[in-house]
Amino acid sequence: MSLAAKYGADRVWIVNVGHLKGYELPMEFFITMAWDPARWTADNLSTFTETWAAREFGPEHAAEIA
Repeated sequence: MSLAAKYGADRVWIVNVGHLKGYELPMEFFITMAWDPARWTADNLSTFTETWAAREFGPEHAAEIA
């Protein structure tokens, strides 16, 4: 996705999802990255995961879950 955005292929991104259960985190990342590709880089991907874990499970164990 980063490479596609880098080369300007950012007008339409399509993802094929057979079923969502178990893929909530990657799907949300895909949607978030599609909305703002420059926001998430290799340097801050763990921030996305930890923020997601804190929202879903509470901040107490977010770092461990992430």
